[in-house]
Amino acid sequence: SYMESPAIPSSTRVYESAELNVPDDVAWAAISTLDFRHLTPATWTHFELVDGDSTDHEGAAFKLTYQDGIEWTCKVLEVSELHRFITYEMVTSSADLTYTSQINTLRERRVTASNGSFV
Repeated sequence: SYMESPAIPSSTRVYESAELNVPDDVAWAAISTLDFRHLTPATWTHFELVDGDSTDHEGAAFKLTYQDGIEWTCKVLEVSELHRFITYEMVTSSADLTYTSQINTLRERRVTASNGSFV
């Protein structure tokens, strides 16, 4: 007999990019410390460090509260000064989600023609 199988989990990737009209060292300073005040100021209302003394190292944890009241707690997984990226994982959410995990990587590269930043 035919049985319906449950939905099979699948991995998806989303890439977004932007060219910023700021020097690359300024952009990297905001990205490497996950300074959401400068990265996405219109989307969240509160940032709180919950483990560690800063977000620029592995193991640090922080909580973001978004405009709609949803809270995420995230953990920093990796920071690379050499390759200019920081990776963090959402470990809890106050909202019911349709996915099981989320890992984000923010990467900054210098635009040599303008000394701007490509994120």
